[in-house]
Amino acid sequence: MGKYYQYYVEGQDEEKIVQILKTELQLIEPGKVEKFNVVSEKFTKLRIMPLKMGTIVVLVFDTDVGNIDILKKNIKFLNEQKTIKKVLCITQVKNLEDELKRSCNIKEI
Repeated sequence: MGKYYQYYVEGQDEEKIVQILKTELQLIEPGKVEKFNVVSEKFTKLRIMPLKMGTIVVLVFDTDVGNIDILKKNIKFLNEQKTIKKVLCITQVKNLEDELKRSCNIKEI
């Protein structure tokens, strides 16, 4: 069984970054990217129905906005699904530029 990745990103900027990281730079695993704010929207069975068995779900979100309760429920929901092998969370603590500087260990973007 192959590995399938599904990336759920908060907004357009995150979507572009994930696309570049997986295609041009080939630094992350290839997979589908979809805009979905996991701290303000709830997952449904309908939304995850297209996922293949063994999918690894990667959530990319900002921690300073939204409802943490919705986030917790989403993670719990995803972990309970048979098709989902694992849920990974990538949190953006500050603004996107600051987070890139921190995570990439660079001084300026």
